[in-house]
Amino acid sequence: MAVMTFRSIAVALLICLFAAPGWAQKGGDAGPLPDAQAPGASERERSRESGPAARGKKRTRPKTPLELLMKDGIPKHAEKRAILREDLYALLATAATPKEAEQIAGQIERVWRANSSSTVAVLMVRATRALKAKKSELALELLDVVVQLAPDHAEAWNRRAFLHFKARNFESAVGDLRRALALDPNHYKALDGLASIFQQFGDNGKALAVYEQLRQVYPHWPGLNKAYDNLKRKVQGRGI
Repeated sequence: MAVMTFRSIAVALLICLFAAPGWAQKGGDAGPLPDAQAPGASERERSRESGPAARGKKRTRPKTPLELLMKDGIPKHAEKRAILREDLYALLATAATPKEAEQIAGQIERVWRANSSSTVAVLMVRATRALKAKKSELALELLDVVVQLAPDHAEAWNRRAFLHFKARNFESAVGDLRRALALDPNHYKALDGLASIFQQFGDNGKALAVYEQLRQVYPHWPGLNKAYDNLKRKVQGRGI
């Protein structure tokens, strides 16, 4: 009789152990059941909802406007790229912080570099490498070919303008910058380059006008506000 009682107690303990999922896994007392309910289907559902699998799921973060615009990547068609570029410029003009603006600008510059011609893409890459290797003459020759093959490539005109500027060929630099801006009036690097050349030659009125345009396009452009304020004081001091 004593043996049967011991066995009955042991069986009862085993039933309690396996009827409370999570207790054995946690290695300790599971505590009272929620709302003093008996173990059953509803408890198993609650266990699944709060178990390791549920905790491992990441909450989906809402996509930013930039992510939504770039979700399909850069279009191959030139007209669709132009639409994407203008939408990105709209985001850039309203960016809340310099970091946000920098992220948007990074995507804009990807669009600048994109071209449906693989030949042009290869030439642009080689020109960039030549410039980094301080082989300016080679970079200039490559960009000469690019603007002949793709005269609508604003970034190629902008980069060639930089090489002309380095060679102190300022007239050619201004000509290329104007060509870049005719193709893309919001090209902020071309605007900054043009303002710098005007300022260097003392044409502060024109430089200020270009900086004002740059402020509309890229308000968080590094160093813009200081350059603009200093130039504005000079212009106003001369009574212009």
